[in-house]
Amino acid sequence: AISRGVILQGEGVVRSEDNLSALSLEFIDGDYVDLDSGNISFTQAELLSMADQGTLLLTLTARTGESVGAETPQPALWPYWTIGDRTYEGVMEQSPTVEIPFLSEDSSLTFKGRHIQEDSKLYLNGYHVEGTVECDSGDLPNCEDELITITFEDTPERFGLNFVQVQTADGLFSNDAMFYSEQVDKPHISGNLIVSGGTFPRFEFPLQRFWNTVELDNNDVDYFDGGIRARIRTVNGEQRWRAQISHTVSVVAGQEYTLCYSARADRNRIIRSYLDRNMHQWQNLTNGQFSPNVTRRWQDFQHTFTIDTTDITARVAFDLAQDSATVYLDNIGLYEGNQCGDPAEPRAIGFLARSQ
Repeated sequence: AISRGVILQGEGVVRSEDNLSALSLEFIDGDYVDLDSGNISFTQAELLSMADQGTLLLTLTARTGESVGAETPQPALWPYWTIGDRTYEGVMEQSPTVEIPFLSEDSSLTFKGRHIQEDSKLYLNGYHVEGTVECDSGDLPNCEDELITITFEDTPERFGLNFVQVQTADGLFSNDAMFYSEQVDKPHISGNLIVSGGTFPRFEFPLQRFWNTVELDNNDVDYFDGGIRARIRTVNGEQRWRAQISHTVSVVAGQEYTLCYSARADRNRIIRSYLDRNMHQWQNLTNGQFSPNVTRRWQDFQHTFTIDTTDITARVAFDLAQDSATVYLDNIGLYEGNQCGDPAEPRAIGFLARSQ
């Protein structure tokens, strides 16, 4: 309400001795201004005190402004990107991999944008910030090819994923559009970056919420002593990924990571574990694949490596099709640094907070 993203108004009554009088307020510049007089205002503390004393009954309502008609439709933001020989740039186009812009060194972003007015406001992670929205070519709201540049006056304080919105002055907000920033120091993230690590019984197979499988279904994968058991139906030494379990993770260039897990099998065999770029043509991120020898006894495995490419949709993968022996996996975790942690401890990061 302070940034006038919405208009906060109050309607109620004030009791004075035996008299009741109507009161209409609007939140302007930090105070609640009497709309009838225009020159009487109340602080939030004063209103709360009057309510505690039983002299005020007030209903507060957040309202949109006046610019909500056909002439000022809701603005929209969306990324555009190229994969192979296909360019995705329409607001309705779909792709299995979502690309997002990276903030440039001058704190600017390029998006596709529609219905964006010249006097639009910028919101970063839910808060109004100073900056500009301009056409790459042409004039708002009719930019050529709908290409716009958003530039923040100050560099966003949060490393990694951020969200930007555009609001028509006294009107509607756009959707939240994601972008990634590496323009500030990266904070340390403790805990397991695999959010469904630890034990598996709280999730149902197929694990479509977190885990993905290739050519493994409910008949092939089930729970076993807190972990999972994968039965291999078809052996394929050339295409080991034809029996695969994977999980999406976000990784940052230059960061050291350690992949940890426990494994055993019905007989001695080899499995493959690694990180790759997922739908980005599955480019390997761990300088090759790890090939531990798995035996009938549980063993703990640990692989440390440094990532050279930031990828918010990377994945941890286990390829199992090179042998028919059933594989058991548990305690899967990915951690910053060169040590394993508690796989059941979810990632923890101190996000920046801003006061109103």
